[in-house]
Amino acid sequence: MNIKRLLFVSVFISILAGCTSGPWYYYKSNLNSLSVGTSKNSLLSTWSNKNNPRAVPLVIRATKSINGELIEIGEMPMMSQATGQKTTYWFLFVDGYLKQWGEPRDWQDVKARYEISYNPSASVNY
Repeated sequence: MNIKRLLFVSVFISILAGCTSGPWYYYKSNLNSLSVGTSKNSLLSTWSNKNNPRAVPLVIRATKSINGELIEIGEMPMMSQATGQKTTYWFLFVDGYLKQWGEPRDWQDVKARYEISYNPSASVNY
């Protein structure tokens, strides 16, 4: 009887430890709070891993200046609350303000308009 209880407690603690380890993802539902024109600094302070050290940070993957405008593309994996599935989202900032966001597959028009090239070695984590 005591062995069963000890085994149960050990398994329960192992399950809890597994739930608390590893990276933490912001939920896709957080996208509902975004609006065009939000400053990059505001978004970074809200979704930074300073608020949660295990949070996967927003990473600026591409930066380019076009016609005097600073173009930045941020990337962040986000999780569905319903399924736990992770999806990468991209965030387009123009001169420090959010212009557009969505999944990379939806960005053909953006890529053509801004001539964006992806360079992971030039990434900056926030």
